[in-house]
Amino acid sequence: MTDVVVINRLRPGELDIHASINLAETIDINFSVQALNWHRDVHGSDIQLLRGGLRYGDHGLIITTSEFQRGAIEEANRQGATPIATINGTQLAKIAQTRGAAKILGTT
Repeated sequence: MTDVVVINRLRPGELDIHASINLAETIDINFSVQALNWHRDVHGSDIQLLRGGLRYGDHGLIITTSEFQRGAIEEANRQGATPIATINGTQLAKIAQTRGAAKILGTT
């Protein structure tokens, strides 16, 4: 079972989605997601903001239509901190294409 709650529709810089995925009816994996439709690259400070908003035990994910600066990738993978997964615009387009959503995103 998967539960998705949209928590933010209008406030940039805040978490957008909390999602919970149940694996084999034995464990829940919780995610907090921030989706960014930006013209500027994502910075390390953006990763820190997301990390600061995570609930206890959450995994973090930032999806952007732009790119991640090197400092953002380093911050997302910083040892000793909760890792944050990243998906950039190119990766998002490939995911959409393989999942059949490319027409919706205008990437065909």
